[in-house]
Amino acid sequence: MRKYCYLFLFLCFCSACSAQIEMAIPLFPCKERLANPYGVCTHFTQTFWDQPYQDTMIKAIQHANITNVRFDLWMPYSERLKDNKLLSIINGAVQKNKKAGLEQLGILFVGWKGQRAWDKKQAYIEFLDTLLERYKNDIPYWEVMNEVNETRYSDSISIDSTILRYMPLLQLTYNKIKEVNSSILVTSTGFNDVYDGFIDALSRSKCVDYFDILNFHVYDKPEKLPKRLIKIRGLMDKYQWEKPVWISECGMSTYLEKEPSLFSMLDGFKEEEQAYRIPRMYIISFAYGIDKVFTFSMRSRETSKYNKEDHFGITHADFTPKPAYNAFKTLIELCPDGSLRPTLKIRGDVYIAKWKRPDNKAVYALWTPKGEKIVDLKIKGKPRFYDIYGNSLNVESNTITLSPSIIYIVGDRKLDLGLDNDNNDDA
Repeated sequence: MRKYCYLFLFLCFCSACSAQIEMAIPLFPCKERLANPYGVCTHFTQTFWDQPYQDTMIKAIQHANITNVRFDLWMPYSERLKDNKLLSIINGAVQKNKKAGLEQLGILFVGWKGQRAWDKKQAYIEFLDTLLERYKNDIPYWEVMNEVNETRYSDSISIDSTILRYMPLLQLTYNKIKEVNSSILVTSTGFNDVYDGFIDALSRSKCVDYFDILNFHVYDKPEKLPKRLIKIRGLMDKYQWEKPVWISECGMSTYLEKEPSLFSMLDGFKEEEQAYRIPRMYIISFAYGIDKVFTFSMRSRETSKYNKEDHFGITHADFTPKPAYNAFKTLIELCPDGSLRPTLKIRGDVYIAKWKRPDNKAVYALWTPKGEKIVDLKIKGKPRFYDIYGNSLNVESNTITLSPSIIYIVGDRKLDLGLDNDNNDDA
């Protein structure tokens, strides 16, 4: 049974004496082939951030072949619906995305500076009704508030009390959305923590009946992701429910510390590290059954080089690509829409991913999370080697040195590297 497979995976993952080879298994309902899986977070409705530059941003998004955008449908309480300025901004963003052929994930949220939608329920309902009337056929995915389990704005708000506030609004929102367009998919709040007990409380309260997709955020190193996914799967099994899972925020800031210390340096906030993490995060996510992943974010605002929030973008403020942009673009080129879902084997500290593209080419992605590792290959076929940015590598022997920067190996469908007795022609 499936739950025993998950238990076995968990034991393999956590055991101090791990098996020689670990194999990732999809933990959630997912498609065999990748279907429009690549997304990026933007701030298209925020005039102080991306809204003035949306046209240029869309061109950069399209150039990288990214096809999903996540952005805010926010109304500060100081705004009123009779003031058409905000609605005009939202409309401009939605229509430009639609014209560009981008699928849209809109974040429903009303409020600011510690206030939540339940504090102004009537304003929220009016705003929701207006948005649904306008965009019921334009926005296929609606996220019901961002990081609801973030309680740091008020010490008096507990997880249980937040659930009691969130559930009625989630139910109301879900029902309203489905009434106007039953094909719209509703995602849960983007959980910023899967260990804080919030999903447990959500499951006990039956909130899971009022969203189609569970959605969470992760900013850790990619190789730590499976523990979170196993945690989520365990909660689904415990409370007997199951949903597809998306990651609607992941990434890394490249900001500078004012006073670097040993501890801050461990975070490795460097542009190269940001680039190394992106393809690893996507490949690991896909192998474990995630259907869509959104990188946070597209563009850095860069008002201050010491402001962490200003430097998560994969481009600079002037749209000059960071290395992460090119690494992302390369991954999408080598693992395009319609590819078979990657398989992933972990042999010690060597990660071996493999998939087949729609053109029937086989692709391997190899890396080690830290340091370097020499690997001997027994290659069948005549593959081509590429670095993380898509540059050709001249490999004259069957020995390669792996690092946190992925090496891609591309060949015909019978390509075999002789790793772990892997002779599966169908990837």
